[in-house]
Amino acid sequence: MSIVQTLDIQGKKFVLIPQAEYRRLTKRASSAIPSMPSPSSDGTFPAAEAMRAIMAKKIIAARKSVGLSQTALAQKAGIRVETLNRLEKGKHTPDLATMSKINKVLDDAGASQ
Repeated sequence: MSIVQTLDIQGKKFVLIPQAEYRRLTKRASSAIPSMPSPSSDGTFPAAEAMRAIMAKKIIAARKSVGLSQTALAQKAGIRVETLNRLEKGKHTPDLATMSKINKVLDDAGASQ
């Protein structure tokens, strides 16, 4: 059972949680962001994998900056949640039409990429 407390400091609400819970949550959040692929022996990165990881990070950052969940962004963009999830995991390369839909929603919501 997790004990949670709230504090109000200068009009802002803060939530206190046990340190172990904080670590669990931050570890889970950071693992959701795709990492860059390992470089090859000559120090270069596989282009397609690297671009998928970079695009995924940008989509995630923009989505979070405007406060949209994956589900909300996917619905507003008219794409499947599964598609957005794969893009944010860096598993697939989006086509131009899909990126245009995502960018339109993010631009309309005020995200700057």
